[in-house]
Amino acid sequence: MSRIVMVMAVLVMVSACSSQQKQEIKDGGRQVGETTRDVTRDIGHATRDAARETGHFFRDTAKDIFGDGSADGNEEKAADDSDE
Repeated sequence: MSRIVMVMAVLVMVSACSSQQKQEIKDGGRQVGETTRDVTRDIGHATRDAARETGHFFRDTAKDIFGDGSADGNEEKAADDSDE
């Protein structure tokens, strides 16, 4: 009879420890998930901002090199006519 009581006591202690450990694992997993979400969001925002700035840099550089695009295409034709 005492052996059964001891086995039951051990099972209760093991199940209690397992429950505590499971809760700690869940809490740890939740923290990891939140941290991952935050880091991923920050990386995404930084990537978006860098892409935007890079696009603006190339847009502005192209405008400096090629003009703002407001030309109708007749400038080259007018220059060719003046040579004749």
